[in-house]
This record gives sequence, C-alpha cells and structure tokens, in this order.
Amino acid sequence: MCFSASASFIAGGVLASIGGFSVAITNKRQFLPFAVIPFYFAVQQFIEGLIWLTFSEPSIHHFQYELIYLFLFFAQVFWPIYVPWSILIAEKDEKNRGYLRVLLAIGVLVGGYLAFCLVAFPVSAHIHDQHILYVLDFPEFNLNYKGIGYFIATVIPPFFSSMKGMRWFGILIFGSLMITEVLFPGFEISVWCFYAAIISAVIPWIISKSVTGKQKVKLSE
Repeated sequence: MCFSASASFIAGGVLASIGGFSVAITNKRQFLPFAVIPFYFAVQQFIEGLIWLTFSEPSIHHFQYELIYLFLFFAQVFWPIYVPWSILIAEKDEKNRGYLRVLLAIGVLVGGYLAFCLVAFPVSAHIHDQHILYVLDFPEFNLNYKGIGYFIATVIPPFFSSMKGMRWFGILIFGSLMITEVLFPGFEISVWCFYAAIISAVIPWIISKSVTGKQKVKLSE
C-alpha cells in the first residue's frame, strides 16, 4: 500500500492469491492475460513494500535505486501497454477490437516515451505526508501530453470490451483516479496504483461472469 511497508506486503499477498484464483477459473487461453492482472499488481505492491523498507533498513538501502525503477517501470511503462493489449486479446467483437487497437497504439507510444524518460532523466522517491512521493524529472511538456495519453490507454479500454462486468471495472478505475486527484494530489503514482491494485480484485468476478459461465456453476455445485 502507499501508506506503509506492511500494508503493501499484505495487499501483495492477497492479490497474488486472487490472481492465482483468477487464472485457475479461466478456461480459455485468450483470457489469461487479463486474468493474471492481479498477480502483476501483487508484484508491484511487493516492490513498493521493499521501497518503504529502504528508507528505514540500512541493510537494503543500497537497493533503493533499482527498486524505484522497477516500480516505475510497472507504473509508467507496463500498464499503458498491457491493459489495452490484455483486453484486446480477450475481445471477440471486431468493431471493439478496432478501437482497442488504436488504444493499444497510444499505449505503446506513451509507454515507449516514458521508458525513454526513465532511462534519460533522473528519478527519485521520498516519504512525504505518510506517502511515497515519486519525483520524475521529465521534460515539462510531458506533463500534459503524457497524462492524457496515459489516461486514454489505461482507463478507456474497459469501455470498449464486450465482456460482462468490464464497464464496471472501467468505472471503478476512473472513479479511483478522480478520488486520487482530489484527495492525494501529487501522489498519484503511488496512491492510484494502490487503488487500481485493489480494484483488480474484481477480475475473477468478471472472468466467472463472462468466461466460465455454466462450467463454473457446475464445478461449485
């Protein structure tokens, strides 16, 4: 979690279990990339938990730089590409697939640009007001265009999916972003990632509702 190491580790453990369950109930290969999302969020939360520890444990402080980059790789590069791709792979409707291809292209551009920025410009992290503040010394023009592109690639794709329950997933992600912007301005990277991680716990419900159908009902009887 964004507020302590222990909360991050607890969230990571719960999400890893949810991710395993999500994969276990998925009976079609094309849905696996979407089903495994909670597990990737678990990894990201474990990484942030370790970042918390680097501020208080001298024995692992020297790993802080690498851990910050690993966390930011997920937050800045991985998600804008993976989210539209995983939903595209699972989508059957050709019209929706066309929209999702455009969103994936935007995600690739945004993720590629941010990957370049992570390599070319300094980043750091600090504890401020009981949150981890990630400081990205990227070019100034990046703030607006990157933010718009990132929003399009990570928030919009669920609304172009025919999977049952996916639009509720998109609404929750959008709502969590709005809450983060209002209540935790400046801490979006850490706080919104935590909220999105928690929201990913509904993915097994989406999978069971849209994919496994009657087969899951029979297994539970």
